Amino acid sequence: MASKIKVFTIASLALNVAVAGLLVMQKGNYVSQAKEAYEKKADSYYKQAKNIVDGQNSVIENNAVLWNLACSANLQASSSKEFAILEKRIVNPSIFSIKVTGSPDGKGKLRTVSWNSDYYIVASFDKSNKLVGVNADALLGKAEAPALSDEAEETDDVEESAE
Repeated sequence: MASKIKVFTIASLALNVAVAGLLVMQKGNYVSQAKEAYEKKADSYYKQAKNIVDGQNSVIENNAVLWNLACSANLQASSSKEFAILEKRIVNPSIFSIKVTGSPDGKGKLRTVSWNSDYYIVASFDKSNKLVGVNADALLGKAEAPALSDEAEETDDVEESAE
């Protein structure tokens, strides 16, 4: 009977060691699975955050170009031709679009420089092609640029905020 107990004890001890070994191995597997899942999620979140930051940086860079053009035009340009020269020097035509239209009141023309429908500046010129002002309301978060007659007032605000 003692030999049966001895055999049973040895078998039980071997099984306990085997179960303990399996638990340790399985725990290691769980840890590596959790680590892989964490790294995958963290990498995904990082890429999403990086895309958001890159998009915001692009908005900031493009708006800085528009602000530079608006401020430079107020300081240096007195005519439509001088504004166009500044525009060619400052603005990248592959990103920005330029549109020239008549003013709503028919007393001049408007030159709109934009990189999308939400961010743009509007330069106003009278009939003799002299610069009346540059409207940067869209860059300030206002939806529409006012008519030519209102722009002289708004230009003073832009010049004050630029200083």
